[in-house]
Amino acid sequence: AEDGIRDYKVTGVQTCALPILLMSAGTATVLTGLARLPRGSFYLGDLQREDQENMFMHVQGTAISDKTCNWYKGDGPDLRQAKRDCTLIGQRWRGGPRVFVRGDSHTGHLVAWLADRQRRGRDWLQLLYVSAIPAPLVPIQWTADQATWRRQDERMQTTLIDESLDELRPGDVLILSSHLQLRLGRMPSWREERVGRVELERRWQGWQRGLEALLARAQARSAHVVLILPTPEFPMPTADGSTQLHILCSRQWFRPFTPSTCLQQLPRREVAQELQEIKARIEPIASKYKQLLLFDPFPLLCKPDQRYCSNYNGNARTYYDRDHLSFAGSQLLVEPLNRLLSRTGVLP
Repeated sequence: AEDGIRDYKVTGVQTCALPILLMSAGTATVLTGLARLPRGSFYLGDLQREDQENMFMHVQGTAISDKTCNWYKGDGPDLRQAKRDCTLIGQRWRGGPRVFVRGDSHTGHLVAWLADRQRRGRDWLQLLYVSAIPAPLVPIQWTADQATWRRQDERMQTTLIDESLDELRPGDVLILSSHLQLRLGRMPSWREERVGRVELERRWQGWQRGLEALLARAQARSAHVVLILPTPEFPMPTADGSTQLHILCSRQWFRPFTPSTCLQQLPRREVAQELQEIKARIEPIASKYKQLLLFDPFPLLCKPDQRYCSNYNGNARTYYDRDHLSFAGSQLLVEPLNRLLSRTGVLP
């Protein structure tokens, strides 16, 4: 067999055609994404590099990641191990307030803040969360499997928040993302035209009662609660019905320019109106529970003098996908959140 290979002669035409065919095949593979990775996704670039650049749910130099600190679809790490891996204790921490960060994947909006506090080395920080897919308006739309892991995720988020409340000591801080649907039920949205105003009001009252019960437990332990208010959400269409556009929006060596559809804009007035309706529901609760602080990222992500809100800040992508901030976006929250916590005496 080896002699047969050595004796095989390539003609002049084949000599020219072979490199051309190989180059064409390679180009088509890279540019069209036809080569499959073992996990079955299209090869669209170095996704690990893209994730590291955006730092979504990762704090560099620590074990914090969406693999070690997150539960999703009924699956996740061992809770005891996660508490060890996802706790950051600064070298200069001397037993002061501890900070528990809880919620869903929107807790990722605080990764830059966590990285900043970690660098200071004076804090005790812990991040644990449960990712959640928005529940359908009609529960019957869930399949049996979806309903099963949905219940598992609900129990896990309830466990994480309830255990945190039980662990709180005077002066501790519990930071919550506003998306607590697994713990408090789905936060209503006035966009839900299929649901009448009476039903929306009923849902809001249930959500508010759940939040107040949570705050009462924190108040009984003389602990602080910081609620991160909702942020704008941008439509993110898929490139081909399956490939997420946010992946195509990362620059690669073979893709120096990103699609024009990466840039999304919404009229600020419309976004502000919807977010203000949510804020107006929560502010009366904050006036009742003095230990509750509200942190509003909206004016930081979309300046008051802007006509349109965008998922970009200059050339920097502030959003990783439709509703999650990138690391560049989360950096915009760092100093304002530090100032709020310092001004109110919650954290130095």
